[in-house]
Amino acid sequence: MRCFSTAAVAACLLAGTALASTDGDYTLFTLGDALQSLTWNACSGGGCFASGEIGPFKRVCAVMEGKPRHDGNVETRAIYVVDEARHSPAATLHLFVYTRTDTFSESGDQVQVVQRADLDTGVDAHGLGKDGCTMAGNDNFLFVGLKYGNYAMIDERTLTMSSTGEVVSFITADNRGYVTIGTLNGTFRTYDRQGFLVQSGSGPRFATDTKNAFVFP
Repeated sequence: MRCFSTAAVAACLLAGTALASTDGDYTLFTLGDALQSLTWNACSGGGCFASGEIGPFKRVCAVMEGKPRHDGNVETRAIYVVDEARHSPAATLHLFVYTRTDTFSESGDQVQVVQRADLDTGVDAHGLGKDGCTMAGNDNFLFVGLKYGNYAMIDERTLTMSSTGEVVSFITADNRGYVTIGTLNGTFRTYDRQGFLVQSGSGPRFATDTKNAFVFP
């Protein structure tokens, strides 16, 4: 039996054979009214077997999952949600970090999603409109910013943050974990998987991966 639980709800929705990992599973998200909440659905094949809601938020502007990590019969992955100005009057982007935990047993897969952290990125959210947020990362670091605003680099393990104060135009990443940031003044900065700056210079360079296209503004 596959089961799920959130902080307030637990239910079993689909009978089946216990899995060793969620390699065949995927997560679908649905935005709530006024972009103030997210419903997550854990799915496999053509159906979903668990769901829950996270929030509330002021205004969701970016969502991303982290890489699954395994420890025995337990698999965890992060869910990152960028929220616009949740804590008024500070009006800065907040990064909410959730942990999805899948626990496998003979009776099935139990899924739990809990909040790990609420981080004030320090990125000024005033004027956020059609330009929106930008976010990319690798297995170790996450880069969160506002188009035509600042950006912050977050260590995914310790959740410590750093910032250059530069105005960002876009944030991109490739499959090898290199993150390239384009700035408003026409320069670029490329970071490796350990968060070190490995290249910078002039020109609007960007990276792509095998799943997402870089869309020109």
